[in-house]
Amino acid sequence: MTDLAETFTHDADVRAALGLLTPDEAEEIIGASPPADYGVLLRGVRAVNALQYTVLRGYGLRNAAIARKAAAQALIMLLQIVNYAYALGIRHGRAH
Repeated sequence: MTDLAETFTHDADVRAALGLLTPDEAEEIIGASPPADYGVLLRGVRAVNALQYTVLRGYGLRNAAIARKAAAQALIMLLQIVNYAYALGIRHGRAH
């Protein structure tokens, strides 16, 4: 698969994941006071993102505005996907 084709595949996968819920739906399902494990998950995602960025900088990624913007955008998408996954888990648990 070419880099461009991979990019389109990854983009489609991200869009599909982000299309499962809306932020408002996820917030309504999770509630105003999520349990502590939810915060642990979000901190874990932030840490993985920071580690990845640190490793990439060690391999020569410049600390440029475009790199920081890309890292921030990736983090936002990752956190939203975790948010949706958590909400969907709650929804499925309630249904069974």
